[in-house]
Amino acid sequence: MIRGGMFNPSTVSGMLVLLSALAGCGENESGQETHYPSTDDAAQVVRDTEDIAPAVKDGFVTSAVCRECHQREHASWHASYHRTMTQEVNAKTIRGNFDGEIHTVSGYLCMPFKTVDGFFMTLVHPRWDLQEIEAGRDPRKNQRPPLITYKIDRVIGSHHQQVYLSQGPDGEFHTMPLVWDITRARWITRAGSFLSKSDPNFYHKTKHWNNGCIFCHNTEPEPGLQQVSTSFGIQHTWNSRVVELGIACEACHGPGAAHAADSRRLAQADRDTSGVLDKSLIVNPAALPQKESVLVCSRCHGKMIAKKEFERQCLVEGDFFRAGQWDYVDRYDHPFHKANAEYDESREGQYFWSDGTPRTTALEYQGIIQSPCYSNGEMTCLSCHTMHGSDPNDQLRFGDSPHDVVRHNQACTQCHKSMADSENLAQHTHHSATTAGSLCFNCHMPYQAYSLLKRVRSHRVTLPSAVATARSGIPNACNQCHVDQTLHWTHRQLAEWQDMPAEPLKSDSVDVSLTISHALSGHALQRALAAEQLGAVENFELAGVEWRSRVLLEMLEDDYAAVRLLAYEALQSLPGFDDYTFDYIAPAKERISQIQDAQRRWRELTSTKDKSRLRSLLGGDDSSEIDDLIDRLLLRRNQASIGVLE
Repeated sequence: MIRGGMFNPSTVSGMLVLLSALAGCGENESGQETHYPSTDDAAQVVRDTEDIAPAVKDGFVTSAVCRECHQREHASWHASYHRTMTQEVNAKTIRGNFDGEIHTVSGYLCMPFKTVDGFFMTLVHPRWDLQEIEAGRDPRKNQRPPLITYKIDRVIGSHHQQVYLSQGPDGEFHTMPLVWDITRARWITRAGSFLSKSDPNFYHKTKHWNNGCIFCHNTEPEPGLQQVSTSFGIQHTWNSRVVELGIACEACHGPGAAHAADSRRLAQADRDTSGVLDKSLIVNPAALPQKESVLVCSRCHGKMIAKKEFERQCLVEGDFFRAGQWDYVDRYDHPFHKANAEYDESREGQYFWSDGTPRTTALEYQGIIQSPCYSNGEMTCLSCHTMHGSDPNDQLRFGDSPHDVVRHNQACTQCHKSMADSENLAQHTHHSATTAGSLCFNCHMPYQAYSLLKRVRSHRVTLPSAVATARSGIPNACNQCHVDQTLHWTHRQLAEWQDMPAEPLKSDSVDVSLTISHALSGHALQRALAAEQLGAVENFELAGVEWRSRVLLEMLEDDYAAVRLLAYEALQSLPGFDDYTFDYIAPAKERISQIQDAQRRWRELTSTKDKSRLRSLLGGDDSSEIDDLIDRLLLRRNQASIGVLE
């Protein structure tokens, strides 16, 4: 069955023949001819839907109308990644390499290509892939798999990764198993883009767009769920529509038709007639009360989910949420977890640490409303971010350079004014006022969250705490710089600064570096965050460098592809490994030979002094065997199944 709309099979026949030849002459193991998808297969399912298209309705006018008066704001929004969250497919929006070459991705043959008819992917057939796995066979060992070609109809993302959508005959958009990693300029699997345990299914982690992604990646989405009667029985179809692809002006400012009409009325009025613009006709998040201002962002940065009784209505009629119309908020839930409540790592752990701190992106709302700066102050999202006139990367109000401590700290000193004085700041932080130890974010918004193959700052403003780490396993600010120190060292330091006795700390990490303990004994999220900490060049001078490579080598064998990637990239930042190559989603057999190369380098590069330092950080002495110390920590590993929902 072909997915992705109609196209002329003759246009791509040459491409298919080429891939067929390279994959084994178009026959599978049982000698049957490979079934190439055809447009005839699509007719087997009745489609009673229309192509998704912009639908200007209910008072919406699109960003094109906003531009008439707000040219500067429109230009800054147009340069943002919010605008390009979902886009039509064309040569300008496609970031991936559709060069028609055969790529081996996670052991599977793939061919992304383009023709005059558009962009396509020829991949292994999903049903066959699953059948081989269920039969106990490795599909990657079959060099003549059945193939299927998908037409690419839309793209999601333009910043870190780009996900590709193909529309089926039922109107449903499917995410492709092949993702373009923009950061690393390479093809990866959809599963390899998540922090999740490795799965042999090539299509693992693919999903439907119409009932999920559509809500936060577009303006005024309407999934358009329908039921149609076919010869196969009742089937679901989708007549999905949006006012505007991507996150446009009216996603944050609400429907703009009334405001635009009022503006035109004033512009056309007699010059002698005084007129005042009715500001109530449009939403300005910066002028809203604190709660409502934050709620605007929470639609997407808080995983707002329709309550069960409204779920089907939401899928049929469309999104209830509109900025400025707060009664709709009551139809949604925000996921939360309260500290000390029952906690299941495989359930609540998808979103939160056990103390309630969010552990992934798109939960910034849950972080900010748990912060004292929000509950006891006036902080909103716009205290630190701005949608207009900032660097598109993080859209920070006060600059993007982490080396400009004074500029960055303005986000905090706008309220905590005494900390703008360098002497007060140094006294408060116990670090020089110009160093990373005095950067407010580093202590109060450390890297405790993860998304898109990288660590992310927590948006729950907190105080550094070794006790919190001991209780919930959440990384603390101090050990993210002092990666060579134990949790007990951190506990003693904080107690000394506060002029308080250090209460007994329940932790296994008495004499082992906390970062190493998390890297080898922690669960998958702790391991992922620890890997990046070990590769963070800003703490190299503080904590030493050469001892890290042996720990990272061990992490190259991790069960989670994302952990392997972060360990590899950390390893590349170390002396002697800058040219080292490792494919984190390659089949295990290929990875083993690459790891052996890294082990050889480690033996050649590591001095006796560095090995002695490593033994100490592992909790041993000069008589200890490094492998034995590492094995001891590996035996303690938290094997909880982690699947962070990004």
